[in-house]
Amino acid sequence: MDWEDENVILDESALGNAIKKSLFEKNLTQKAGAELLGISPSRMSDLVHGRMEPSYRLSRALCKKLDIPPAVVLGV
Repeated sequence: MDWEDENVILDESALGNAIKKSLFEKNLTQKAGAELLGISPSRMSDLVHGRMEPSYRLSRALCKKLDIPPAVVLGV
């Protein structure tokens, strides 16, 4: 089953949805994803819900460790 089949995309950020999809595909929780990226679980939640923008270091980690395309991370 695909991530889209199990989840309804509401009005959240494209980056947040990309993070959720990547975590689902890698069978990771938000907490495990936060550990992988070297951030706190609360910061991960802020990213997922569009309450914060990633730093340069975090942007690189999102691309490399969660395989999120740079264009999505940059919001272009």
